[in-house]
Amino acid sequence: DPVVSPAIVATSETGTQVTYAIQLYSFKEQSRADAMAGKLKDGGVPAYVQMSDLGDKGVWYRVRTGSFPSSELAQAALAVIRKEHKDSIVVKEKK
Repeated sequence: DPVVSPAIVATSETGTQVTYAIQLYSFKEQSRADAMAGKLKDGGVPAYVQMSDLGDKGVWYRVRTGSFPSSELAQAALAVIRKEHKDSIVVKEKK
């Protein structure tokens, strides 16, 4: 049986693959991000941690979920997620 995977959008200008995710939390400490991702996974949310180096602001660890082919689909999922995680946002990921 074929495995369903999310569509990936490639911009014509750069050829970079773009997907959208929902960011639920952001921590300076990786241990806190890992703990929160684990708690979310235990609750049925397929969360993962994304490291972001912000230069002078340091390294932050973002707790995210999802991989959506369009902003519209991510926004629809965000409406549901915000019922429990009110500060969540949609972010663009380049691969």
